[in-house]
Amino acid sequence: MAVSKVSANLCKLDNCELRWMLESVLAWNHAKLLLKSCRSWSRFSSPEFVAFNMNTHSKTKANASRFMLDFSTKAQIIASDLQKFKNWNCESFKSSGLMDNDRRRLESWADIRLLKDKPLQYILGTQPFGGLQIAVRKPILIPRWETEEWTLKVATKIKQQKDIQSTFRILDLCSGTGCVSLLLASQLRRAFPETLFEVVMCDISLAAIRLSGLNTRRCGFPFSWFKAGNSCKSINDKARINSIGVNVVGILGSVFDEKLSDNILDLGIDDSKFDVVVSNPPYISSAELDDLDVSVKDWEDPRALISGLTGDDAINAVIEVTLKVLKDDSKGDCLEEMIKQIE
Repeated sequence: MAVSKVSANLCKLDNCELRWMLESVLAWNHAKLLLKSCRSWSRFSSPEFVAFNMNTHSKTKANASRFMLDFSTKAQIIASDLQKFKNWNCESFKSSGLMDNDRRRLESWADIRLLKDKPLQYILGTQPFGGLQIAVRKPILIPRWETEEWTLKVATKIKQQKDIQSTFRILDLCSGTGCVSLLLASQLRRAFPETLFEVVMCDISLAAIRLSGLNTRRCGFPFSWFKAGNSCKSINDKARINSIGVNVVGILGSVFDEKLSDNILDLGIDDSKFDVVVSNPPYISSAELDDLDVSVKDWEDPRALISGLTGDDAINAVIEVTLKVLKDDSKGDCLEEMIKQIE
């Protein structure tokens, strides 16, 4: 019974409120852990210990002693501020109407975040992305704010056109959660309500394709998917597509597959080439994997992060596919310059 009450109360909060509450608990737990560390260090910073080091040891160890004295001082400051934060935090929870069980649930989430480095987005299950609430699941790549900013800039660039064709096609390679193409289609649909937007998402991960389907349906768009190489002539209900204005298809396939471009073009749609190709491919070299933050390398799919010895294998593959599927009048100086830089 208590669990259902916890869930019901937490569900009343919107994503931003829930995120803020969890961050508050996380800050509280983090501060307690830091204070514990400070107190364990403080026993080494007594005047006798410091004097001993300064008189009998090297300058380096004397500097270390001064550092520990500073650490001890910070521990006292943290202890004072921690009590103030505790009082403020409790009042915040009371004003939000949450129960003690809700607080314990949030504290357990915070412990997982703090002790296991589990990304906050995987704990909450969503990530805000340009007005959309994108569902996230381990190990699918979590949408980043830089990607959101880039997507909105692309949408703005397209909106600057006075008019676009009656059918506008978007291809999203290495689509992951589908956040990029879904945000782009949502933005453009509002700007050009008379246009039909055809979106094709492609990813090597079946879990990613299924998750992008969930996000697509949350946006209110129809979704279907198939494996690269399989025939897909009848995609979605045409009447529903025309009323909504957006149609989304997922393809389970790899950008390294030489036949992928043919599979993408063979969708049974009259004008099969694309107006825009977007991608957020892996770009980290295999040698850099160990340097990544634990919350990234231990939780997110390596296939969405690592791209060969130099980090540009997937980028090269994306460009190859793009050259084959992009409309000729959409191939501008930007793509040519990108190819030159890769070469």
